[in-house]
Formats: sequence, structure tokens, C-alpha cells
Amino acid sequence: MRDQDIVYAGNEAAQEGDADGRALAEYMNAIIAGVGANSKIKLLSPAFNITSRFTPPLIVEMLSAGANFSGLAGCAGNTYTVAGQGAYSWYQSFLAQTGLAGKCNFVFTEFGDFDTFGKELDTRPDVIIRMKSEFNKTIADSSVLGALYFNALGGNPEFKGHQLSQTEYSQIVATNPGLAEGRRLGFTVMTGCMVGSSLAIAPALHIAAAS
Repeated sequence: MRDQDIVYAGNEAAQEGDADGRALAEYMNAIIAGVGANSKIKLLSPAFNITSRFTPPLIVEMLSAGANFSGLAGCAGNTYTVAGQGAYSWYQSFLAQTGLAGKCNFVFTEFGDFDTFGKELDTRPDVIIRMKSEFNKTIADSSVLGALYFNALGGNPEFKGHQLSQTEYSQIVATNPGLAEGRRLGFTVMTGCMVGSSLAIAPALHIAAAS
């Protein structure tokens, strides 16, 4: 039975399946109301795991409970090329299943390709070419505010496989490096909890300070 919690780690199936969309919507709306018209603070949603089958039903439940997505500066989400599907394709499927298209623009607080695992830096040109293609497709979508590569510097040893060399990173984001840094946002993404080089959302919303 669901425990009515609002914890949504975004990477644990048991937690995702148990998360209560109604409680999460109430919590999110309360944060939005608390910030009010303060122009110095902008909010992003909890970071949704776009590649998880549990996430679309959670969003639908939030919407049916009156989640105020229009009160946010944007939505946060994590998407990867994984399980034979590209990162941008996962995003397109997610929008189609949730009905969020047109309601909230997204910043990908985690972005990447799991096929970087098990391959040494600068020895995987096929993967890097595909990552460049995924990045270009993603940033061409005006609903995407930014795509931030997870653990690109290798600071989180648990996910060392996501590390990119400077040459690889530069090749991938060559067409628009600013969007890999979230410059379309117009503000700096912050959170109260950091895990390695990853942004952790459990259950806090992203707090974004106006620049």
C-alpha cells in the first residue's frame, strides 16, 4: 500500500512506484505559494525520471490533483540514452504520455548516455557521435531550457562511467555549449542537497536564484 509520502528520488523504482502524486502536488503548490511574487527566487519542479515507467502516471496524478506547473519557472527532469532509446526520444514519449507539453519547459538536470560505461575516454567515437546527435536534437526543441551532462567531470566515483574527456565534451556540445550550461534559463540552478556532481531532489524542489 502506498505510504502517502512525497519522496521522489528519481532513480529508485520502489520509491517511484510508491510516490503519491496528490501529496506531491500539494507540497509543490505550497512551495510555490510560499515564494509568492518574490522576483529573486524562481522554482523548478522536482526532477522527474523521464526514463522510468512510473513517472508518467505520477505526473498525470499530480495534474488531476491541481498541480500548479504554470507557477514554476520550468520543470526539471533526467533523461539518458538507455535501453535502446535515445534521450530525446524518451522526452518526446514522456510529454505524449503525461500531457505536460506546452505546460512546462524543461531543464535536464541529468543528461547523457549509458553506453559510455565500460569504455575508456577518447576510445569510443561511435558513442560520442551519437551523443552529439542527441544533444543537437534536444536543444533544437524550444521547450528545452538546458541539458546538463551528469558527472561529466567524473567527480562522483559511483558513476565514473559518465565521465567525458574535454575533447569528447567539446565535440558533443560544439553547436551550442551554452545550453549544456543551462544559459537559456536566465538563472542559476541550486538545490539544498548535492550528491557528487549530481543534483538531488528528494523531496525538495529546485530553488533557482535570479541572476
